[in-house]
Amino acid sequence: KAEAASDRLRELNSDISVHVYPEALTAKNALSLVSEYDIIVDGSDNFPTRYLVNDACVVQGKPWVYGAIFKFQGQVSVFNYDQGPTYRCMFPTPPKPGEVPSCSEAGVLGVLPGMMGTLMANEVLKMILGSDDILSGDMVVFDQKTVQSNKYRISRNDNAIKELLNSTADFENRNYKAFCGEEEVNLIETEAALERDGMYFIDVRESHELPRLDLLDAIDLPMSTVHAWNVPFEYNDPIVVFCQSGIRSKKAATKLQSMGYKEVYSLKQGAGALLSVLSEKVK
Repeated sequence: KAEAASDRLRELNSDISVHVYPEALTAKNALSLVSEYDIIVDGSDNFPTRYLVNDACVVQGKPWVYGAIFKFQGQVSVFNYDQGPTYRCMFPTPPKPGEVPSCSEAGVLGVLPGMMGTLMANEVLKMILGSDDILSGDMVVFDQKTVQSNKYRISRNDNAIKELLNSTADFENRNYKAFCGEEEVNLIETEAALERDGMYFIDVRESHELPRLDLLDAIDLPMSTVHAWNVPFEYNDPIVVFCQSGIRSKKAATKLQSMGYKEVYSLKQGAGALLSVLSEKVK
């Protein structure tokens, strides 16, 4: 994504300078990356990353522009700007795992990301231009379906911020996935999954999602029915879970682990790569 965004930005304006970091943002590199820039714009789609970005910005004294989308609704705010409130002031604790579906699970209307992204860019420009009307201490919630917006006031929690700043010594050792209740999931490459004998496959995509994998003897257990899953495998059976891109399969693997299944893997590349490898094997 980082490299694709860089290519697109250079197409739009060849005079700009773009620094690409094709690596995951982690507790080990977040402080050093954030320290290099004046304003942080967050386009992440998961809670561990949001808390990580928030904490790194608080420690380094950087403002960050926040945006989130869900179905027909979008949120925009600016955190940690000029002694303003932080993300933890608004959301001191993350939601429970599975409580908030991702966009891939619940869906989102296609124009909403662009609308929220434009509002976020507007806040960046206002900061650069020295505007007095930065969206700090407020969160705008826009409902695309009703074309209505509401603004919610956010109070600064000095105790929470002080606690965070007092614990920076162990920043690199923090486990944000554990903080958000997300267990670590074993990932597996497509080739490795298909080469191992006795591996069982579970497709957690919805029935309308293509391509369908008729060449693979997989069990269909859509994520939309996760609370009623009846898994036809033994607890010691090796299981590979896959979806369209590898996001839902991680959550499904975590669910299976919580149900007692011992050896569960999430397929890294998703159904498209799986179909490609299967087709080559048939040839």
